[in-house]
Amino acid sequence: MSKSQPNTVPAVATAAPPAFHARGVCKQYKLDRHTIVEVLRGVDLTVRAGEWVALVGASGCGKSTLLHLLGALDEPDHGEISCLGRAYGSMKAGAKATLRRHDIGFVFQSYHLFPELDALENVMLPGMQGGVDASGLVDRARALLVRFGLETRLRHRPLELSGGEQQRVALARALINGPRILLADEPTGNLDAAAAAGIIGLLEQLHKDEGKTIVMVTHDHTLAQRADHILHMTNGLVTTGP
Repeated sequence: MSKSQPNTVPAVATAAPPAFHARGVCKQYKLDRHTIVEVLRGVDLTVRAGEWVALVGASGCGKSTLLHLLGALDEPDHGEISCLGRAYGSMKAGAKATLRRHDIGFVFQSYHLFPELDALENVMLPGMQGGVDASGLVDRARALLVRFGLETRLRHRPLELSGGEQQRVALARALINGPRILLADEPTGNLDAAAAAGIIGLLEQLHKDEGKTIVMVTHDHTLAQRADHILHMTNGLVTTGP
């Protein structure tokens, strides 16, 4: 008699949680006792893991504010935001800091490099704060800078670098802890056309070759066209068209 086969239940594939999910997000700022500016007015947004989204719109429409909220750099007045399936509203400050350190890399228009540190030290800094194995940190930082064409600039301080070189250092710094997500606020805003093209090319490589999720605020139409989706912001709301 043949042995009976055990009952098996086929595995059910579980969809990965979105990189970001926002519902009903509102944010306002009080300028003085009598003036309140409503920057976000109930934003709904979902960014899938591995997706590149460009946020475009007129100055003051809430793009950078939304980016800061997605990155847990600020808190909404109303609404809910989750990152990789974790709701910010239920996370303590330490857990948010850990999420920012390990899962989200930030790139800003003004670079935000420490002027007293050289390029290598600037890139290493988040790794030193994030518990990365110190024995491999120097090699990883050097490898990122070499990859971005800065092998001869490792010991140069920010004021000794061009704008494009500073932004490449900032991008390397954002990647030192191996985040799955990049948040970029006008990454080419202070650059000339040639330097901007270089940053665009690097972001495209990170997205296509490594599957990085990118949420980017930009006025650069050439850069926006490289994204998977362009979302327009108007009067504190996100739309899919102009």
